[in-house]
Amino acid sequence: MCITIEDISKRNEEWLRIAVYCGATQGEAKDIVQDMYLKLCEKQAEEGDLCSITYEDKINMVYMFSILNNAVISLRRKKTEDRFILNYHDTQEETEGINEIKFNALTEKIYKTLEELHWYDRKLFMIYINSGNSIRALASKTGISRTSINNTLQNVKQIIRDKHGEEVEQTHGKTEKKACKPSKKSRFRGYD
Repeated sequence: MCITIEDISKRNEEWLRIAVYCGATQGEAKDIVQDMYLKLCEKQAEEGDLCSITYEDKINMVYMFSILNNAVISLRRKKTEDRFILNYHDTQEETEGINEIKFNALTEKIYKTLEELHWYDRKLFMIYINSGNSIRALASKTGISRTSINNTLQNVKQIIRDKHGEEVEQTHGKTEKKACKPSKKSRFRGYD
């Protein structure tokens, strides 16, 4: 017997708890679970059913945990990269005196680098950082695929890192990427 999206959605609270266990906030967990449902809908559309995620006619919990944990890790990576690039408002408050001058000069250099990019890449990147929308929301508003938006943003960020990464580290200190480490206070101990 195959399961359906409705069967999976009946356990929504459990999926939220797993996402929080993996390190997401309540708000992030809700977004992650919704993204999981979208991915499962896409999988169902491709395969015709969801039999591949069942184990002994039940939902494969290891598979579901993997989806949610990977989504939390991806979210953490994205947040770290976004902080590394142009988190102007937070860093402006932290900079004083000469650091503010360095920051403003670096920002100008980054904007000049953006001016050298193809118009599409520049426009999409500026819309993304100024709108505060997620890639999914931006995709639905513009009609551009999430993959295309994600690839464009990653390419632009890499260009900025290649040209200005060393200056960013000198101005703001070295950024560190931290792995998602779930808290030990959970009933999902079998997933450690």
